[in-house]
Amino acid sequence: MVVYGSGGHTGEMLPVVHSLAQTSKIQKITYVSANTDTISRLQPAPQNVKDITHVFLPRSRNVGQSFITSVFTTFNSLLAAIPLAVHKPDLLLVNGPGVCFPVVISMFIGNLLGITNCSIVFIESFCRVETLSLTGKLIYPLCDIFFVHWEKLAQMRKRAKLINIFHLNQ
Repeated sequence: MVVYGSGGHTGEMLPVVHSLAQTSKIQKITYVSANTDTISRLQPAPQNVKDITHVFLPRSRNVGQSFITSVFTTFNSLLAAIPLAVHKPDLLLVNGPGVCFPVVISMFIGNLLGITNCSIVFIESFCRVETLSLTGKLIYPLCDIFFVHWEKLAQMRKRAKLINIFHLNQ
């Protein structure tokens, strides 16, 4: 299961997904994105993956939305994300769009309840050089693997691992 975000998050996730599909035996991918995200739904899927599902969730937070009102929209998105456990993904791959927060929470709860057995992998956005994103800070304790691109960020978090997505195909 892969969570896309509109724009840059999707652009950063595409090479990761395509590289994983080329180097592993992935047979099924479930893409999750916000229901208002028209960019992500147009992205090409890896050619060797035959079973592809798209799921659209209500946006948990709009750009510029106040934190107070985002509590309610995030809760709404979380309720919509709970049924994703039915897909029983082995892996949840996220990189920080707001819509990934409720998906991570739902998979984490599914793991706790024994409904799912899903590894949660977070890849911090490449543009986060000095500090972690809000999403990264919130879901850090819930992730099985937490990747960052910059040494400074790796030093800030004990379990953070360095990754270079631009050299995944090498």
